[in-house]
Amino acid sequence: MASLVAFLPEHLSALALQPAQDGTADVMDEAYALGLAAGGPAWTLFGRDGRPLACGGLYGVWTGRAIAWALLSPLAPMVAVTRAARVMLGGSGVRRVECFVDVDFPQGHRWATMLGFRPEGVMRAFCPRGRDHTLYARID
Repeated sequence: MASLVAFLPEHLSALALQPAQDGTADVMDEAYALGLAAGGPAWTLFGRDGRPLACGGLYGVWTGRAIAWALLSPLAPMVAVTRAARVMLGGSGVRRVECFVDVDFPQGHRWATMLGFRPEGVMRAFCPRGRDHTLYARID
């Protein structure tokens, strides 16, 4: 059984990312992890073996606006990850939540839509490796 706990920066360094997110690894240093932890509420889903399977949360931009983030292992149980994300989004009290999905990651687009996000446009050369991403927003 997986367990959900509050995110700590050290969880990120122990997370083996899914191939679609491996470009993020280029910037996932200690400062990045500390920034995510300080940015707002966040969680980590651990597997039975004690290894993190997914981390996610909200990074506050200003009152009423946040960026949703999620970093997943290929072994992440999507039902549990989706439940955790829905709880966080539903209880956030944030009017506008944004997320970014690589344009060539259909599973990410499907998941963002399942969570109530709607596409707003393509951001060119968005990630560290210069890949394009779609901006999604969820307005509550």
